Amino acid sequence: MANPGDKKVSFTRFTLRIFGNSVVGVILSSFFALTLGAMSDYLLVTILMTFFSLTLYCTLIYSAAWAQGNKDRNYVHYNRLREDFFRGAKAGLWAMLPYVLTSVILILVIVGAISDISFIYRILNIHLLPLINLVLPAGEPMTWWGIVVVNLYHLLIPVFSGLGYYLGYKDIALGHKLIYKNKKPSEDKKRR
Repeated sequence: MANPGDKKVSFTRFTLRIFGNSVVGVILSSFFALTLGAMSDYLLVTILMTFFSLTLYCTLIYSAAWAQGNKDRNYVHYNRLREDFFRGAKAGLWAMLPYVLTSVILILVIVGAISDISFIYRILNIHLLPLINLVLPAGEPMTWWGIVVVNLYHLLIPVFSGLGYYLGYKDIALGHKLIYKNKKPSEDKKRR
């Protein structure tokens, strides 16, 4: 008998779950950016802050996709869902659209339609702030190339949702593989 709490998740709900996890990642990453921002003159602190922020951000996206891929494997097995290894990447592409749409601010600035309010873009994408500052330094003129590169950062969402979904579907838990390494059996166990 099917578990009543085990309902098949629609593609829209899956996409919204990934987007929701990315928003939580943005909020938690902004905490890192704001608390360590006072020390951001130091390159090492900036690198560490970026590493921890992106790790947290990508982990939240990955975990939601992994869980869904793991559930969908069972649905495919019982012919309740069509097998689609790219379902996670597709959901990630849709989930990244709101972030890409924030680039409209940068485009309007570069064509001269509005004054430079790129700080709004930086606030909306605070989880990528150190990386954005590398490509689009504050106070310097923006370039089309910089806008393209900044939007490439948003590809982290479909990459990690696709990877998480696929590994979840295949029931490969990276966390378990990293934490619980297979130990070689001792000589005593081999003799038994």
